[in-house]
Amino acid sequence: DTYELLWSGATFKNGFAYQLNTERSNMSTEILEAPTTFNGQGLDTDLSKATVNVFLSALDVTERNTKTATYKIKNTFKTPLSHETLGIPPYNPFIMVHDELKESRIEVHLVNYPPTEKADMALFHTEEDLSSVPTSYYVANGNYPFAIHLSGATNFNTPETHPIDKSFEHFMDWVNSNGTDYKDWYK
Repeated sequence: DTYELLWSGATFKNGFAYQLNTERSNMSTEILEAPTTFNGQGLDTDLSKATVNVFLSALDVTERNTKTATYKIKNTFKTPLSHETLGIPPYNPFIMVHDELKESRIEVHLVNYPPTEKADMALFHTEEDLSSVPTSYYVANGNYPFAIHLSGATNFNTPETHPIDKSFEHFMDWVNSNGTDYKDWYK
């Protein structure tokens, strides 16, 4: 797997990890390329599902958006998995708010992707969150997702504090159509 960190609009030091649909005991991980290293990088030994910690602080890695960073990771499975079981990349990617690997941390996943065992479950259905655990996760008031995976996005200068529908004219059209209209709303 290759991950390229291009830009960080956050004001917090957010880390990045991803979880695969297999048990940790079925996988080994090797970090082939990483501009930064930290204790706990690679396969998270505290979780039952295979979860790979990639970096701890996007702000530090990009040196406050003055450079990009590439991470190359090799995951090897002891017992092969079908594509149906494993899923497709990006698997279950998430950020760890405040660069924390500990228990009861704040995690932000894509819509309806489950949190890890380390996520603070007490945060669901508070503030703007409308998650209905255990059937839906990371859904906000007004159909706003907490995270979006964009393949081919090139506009990375939207501040975290600026509503996404104010930066991208057709974002709400895309949301209200359940992703069928304006599929390139971010370009």
